[in-house]
Amino acid sequence: MISLLFRKKYFSFFLRTFLICCFLSGSTLVCAQKPYLIKLQGYVTDSLTHKPLAFSTIQIYDSRDSIFYTGAISDTLGYYSFSEITVFPFYMVFSYVGYEQKIVILDSTTKKNIDLGYVLLKQNTNELKEIKIVGNSHYIMNVDRSIYRPDSADLSNSVTSLDLFQRIPELKVDKISKSISIIGKPTMILINGNMQQGIDVNTINPQDIEKVEIINNPSSRYSSEYEGVINIIMKKELTSGFTALVNLDYQISKKNESLLMLQYATKKARFFGNYYFNYWSIPVSNSTDRIQYETNATTRYKSQYSLNNKKEFAHTGKFGVDYYPTDRTYINFIAQINSDKRNDLANFMSEQQTDNSDIYLLNSEQTFKGNFLFQNYSLYFKKEINSLGKQLNSDINFYLMNSENNTEYSDTYFFPDTNILHRSQMDIGNKKSVNYHLDYFHPFSERSRFETGLQYYYQDFRNKIDQDGLTSAFKYTEHKPTYYIDYYTEIKKYNIRAGIRYEFSGRNVDDSIFNSSVLLPAFRLSRKLGNHIVSLNYNKRSYYPSIWQLSPEVTMIDSANYSSGNPYLSAQLNNVYEINYRFRKGNNVISSTVYHILSKNVIRNVYSLDGGVLVRKPYNASKRKVYGFKTTGSFQIGEDLELQPFFDLFIDEYSYQENKSDLFTWEIEFSLDYYTPIGIYVGFEFGYTNEILQPQGYIKNAPQINTIYIQKSLFKGNGSVMLSYQNLFKNITTTYVSENLFDQESSLTISNAGFLVRFSYWFAKGKKIEDKRRPEYFEQDIK
Repeated sequence: MISLLFRKKYFSFFLRTFLICCFLSGSTLVCAQKPYLIKLQGYVTDSLTHKPLAFSTIQIYDSRDSIFYTGAISDTLGYYSFSEITVFPFYMVFSYVGYEQKIVILDSTTKKNIDLGYVLLKQNTNELKEIKIVGNSHYIMNVDRSIYRPDSADLSNSVTSLDLFQRIPELKVDKISKSISIIGKPTMILINGNMQQGIDVNTINPQDIEKVEIINNPSSRYSSEYEGVINIIMKKELTSGFTALVNLDYQISKKNESLLMLQYATKKARFFGNYYFNYWSIPVSNSTDRIQYETNATTRYKSQYSLNNKKEFAHTGKFGVDYYPTDRTYINFIAQINSDKRNDLANFMSEQQTDNSDIYLLNSEQTFKGNFLFQNYSLYFKKEINSLGKQLNSDINFYLMNSENNTEYSDTYFFPDTNILHRSQMDIGNKKSVNYHLDYFHPFSERSRFETGLQYYYQDFRNKIDQDGLTSAFKYTEHKPTYYIDYYTEIKKYNIRAGIRYEFSGRNVDDSIFNSSVLLPAFRLSRKLGNHIVSLNYNKRSYYPSIWQLSPEVTMIDSANYSSGNPYLSAQLNNVYEINYRFRKGNNVISSTVYHILSKNVIRNVYSLDGGVLVRKPYNASKRKVYGFKTTGSFQIGEDLELQPFFDLFIDEYSYQENKSDLFTWEIEFSLDYYTPIGIYVGFEFGYTNEILQPQGYIKNAPQINTIYIQKSLFKGNGSVMLSYQNLFKNITTTYVSENLFDQESSLTISNAGFLVRFSYWFAKGKKIEDKRRPEYFEQDIK
């Protein structure tokens, strides 16, 4: 207790010192900065003939939110000028009929008068757009978001979108799962502002990406369960005609993950089809050591489960069409079918002894044979209306899911008696949902704007389970209307955002009605001081249980361990207080946060004994307090070496029933990437989470080097091959549980280490057309 009080006082002192230093250092810097220009001028000319391009269009946009600020037309000599520019930083878009656009970014200057000289435009020959950068980077850090615009060097060195995302500060690229996120944050992925469910970012052509927005503190418009948003903005001119992507992953004797993407586009329609083939044979083992305390006796139970002969084959087909009747209307249909076959052979051994009695031994062999069929269908419609900077967006998505899982179990017991038991289970799931959004954006000036909207979500889920003739059913429906409002303004160099989100959830769980509502306020006060940003943030966030956490289906892990869902779970609520400091110089970025989290209705697994069988079930188990400090950074050393460290130090406190527990722990991640002069990339990723506090104990993970890799581009940048060693050490997770009636230690080991070879190749043949990237609105319903 004394050490905990000491740590609390230390964190309180550190928080006050951190805040004072940030504002004092910022106040000194801001005096030297004047974020406006008195005059900006230049000429627009042809890049080859250097003749003036009369009547060229020059537009200025605010870099912080890409809102249009002002514009001009060049004269007969190609000359243009602007005076008294009050927005900063900003970027300029130069355009002329028959020529490619050019973007000029101004993000670091102390001059009051700037002469850009001659801006050269190239005739449109379907080449990549050239981007000229005034300043020291094509990476812009604003108060509410960071914006990254890839240049020609980035694109030429990126075969897949993951290669491009790896070059963006603040982003974490998981080379194993082929996914992206903001370092240290649960992240929502958007494509052109559209929410994506289960999007495979690896299928995005990097040449089609115009910019990437990284939103570290999302507004009330977004679901509060996400702490960060990545918005990938696509170019309006994408490759039409025929496009193909081949991606092959092979890990010796353990897995094979392959992708073939085919796409054909015309001016107003696009047809696409993806085929995924997956094979997994990854050994898994689980050991349990439990001591049960009874009134007059003590029982010890030990077990060892080994799945060394696992074979799982999965085929997935995704196909659909995009249709663009007008520039502001979009219709999309996608169908996805998954077929999965599984054939596993496992060994299970256990022993049980009560006091000094004889030991009861059990030795068995378990066979699992299953077929799984999963179907998704999605129909999406979106309409945009723009008038004088005001924007109204409306979209609706219809979703249908059907799944059928048939599994045959065969248990062969060798000791104490030879016996064979056969079991079967059929699991049928059906889901229908509607998701509607209406969003309105109203700018009052270049310094203030108003956003509001409503969202409505309805789902109807039915699950039927038949186990050896015994049938159980689960029925769940939910109506969830949501309203939000946000206001942005800037007062005396301070940026302010205030918002509130109202969520109502009406649930019918097996004919029992549950209604709940919650107000989720949000506030941010920020100040940008040159390359420094200091923010005070408050957010109230809600986290809703998944369908599978709500389903009361009982699953037998082994003869002495069961798990089930809980249909009576309510949303977890977090109050989050943060002081954040961000600094950027060139491509070097650092972000540090002191935070405090107050949680109630925390959703966690709770263990209980039922007739000698341990049952794991999620509950709204406890209250939680967290005091922490985390730092993430991206540092470029020279032009070839990039480091990405992340660490999170925090004190975690739980109040469960009448018991309180606390733990000082940490999480560390580190990655290094080196781009050699001969076009070969090498790197590694390391991660370690010390101990994770739980209501009845804690979870401990082993340190892990996630990957060591070497990568080489092929076929003039259209292909690449990567050789890596995945998961250098065994993936071991140990769970410690302590209760009045029992103590237990269980370890889960996943042996997924091994060499992996990855081959990627892009093929495109056709012209460029005015188009947009398709969104995919599948929901996460796979267990």
